[in-house]
Amino acid sequence: ADWRRSRGVAMASAGADDTVAVGGAGGGGGKGDGDDAASPFDDLFRRELAGVRARLDEMDARHMMEAGMKAAMGDDTDIRQLQADQVARSAARNRKQLEALWTRFDRDSNGILSRDENRALIKEYLRASKVWTPKVVEETMMVGMQIGLRMATEMMGGDLPDELLSEINLQLNALKPQIQAVAEQVLDGIDADRVADEALIKMDANGDGRVDRPEFMSRFLSVMTEVFNPQDIIVSIQDAMGMGKG
Repeated sequence: ADWRRSRGVAMASAGADDTVAVGGAGGGGGKGDGDDAASPFDDLFRRELAGVRARLDEMDARHMMEAGMKAAMGDDTDIRQLQADQVARSAARNRKQLEALWTRFDRDSNGILSRDENRALIKEYLRASKVWTPKVVEETMMVGMQIGLRMATEMMGGDLPDELLSEINLQLNALKPQIQAVAEQVLDGIDADRVADEALIKMDANGDGRVDRPEFMSRFLSVMTEVFNPQDIIVSIQDAMGMGKG
């Protein structure tokens, strides 16, 4: 029951983490953390990772937990709404980073993201995801378990013991290699070109067959959350570690 509660909250937490949904917990990453070279997506992922706990603190914990439990039972309606709300805020918060990505990948500067340009963008996004996704998952699981335990202790009229938080940290540290391995397995199974072509269609808001700068700025993060659904990745990791519904 404790794992089921933590699983549900972690799934809701995944909805709050805007991009990734697909790298240790709480920060870091980028050049110098083991990847071969810095990615243009590092700043975006780093900002999102740093904001996981802050954004979760802004949300109603009980609503988030209920949404996560519903998703664990097969109804992801509330999770999707949490994702949509957070992505909308993220797009505004990360406008500078999105502008930099557009400038980098609109290589001919014609104001249109071509099929080849978008494929290059998605391949780089995937490369950065392999570094950052485990980091995001660890932080998300940590926050999810803390919220679940805090709510349980509050219902019993007590406080969350510091030694229990220390135990959670120890458990997650022990799980890091498995989280990394499963995240890489999930991401390695993605057909980058197919996903890129699908994302290009989804970003084309007016259906004219082209993705211009405003469409990219307003839709890129939501499309990435949809295509690289963080909830699906966290569920895969939890199932591989024996935390699934069964």
